Amino acid sequence: MVSRKEFWQVTLVNVLTVIGIASLAVVTRSQILLGVFVCYLILLVVPTVRYIWLRLKDTGRSWKSMAWLLLPYIGWTYLCILLALPSNFNRKRR
Repeated sequence: MVSRKEFWQVTLVNVLTVIGIASLAVVTRSQILLGVFVCYLILLVVPTVRYIWLRLKDTGRSWKSMAWLLLPYIGWTYLCILLALPSNFNRKRR
């Protein structure tokens, strides 16, 4: 289980890291930093999907709710709302 606070703390650290590496790559025009940025994003995909799945499970939602990621903006916003909901241990787990 992933608590709401823990999920958003990890997400904040990842977002700040991505912004920091991207900013440094743009400012210095470094191909190495650009490569580090791309590698970091690729390596971040699997743990992020797993963390989203665990957080949805903690709120009592099905893993199928991740399908909202396929809809840009509207789906992402709705998924963020689902991820921000409090944990629900009384709801049936799927």
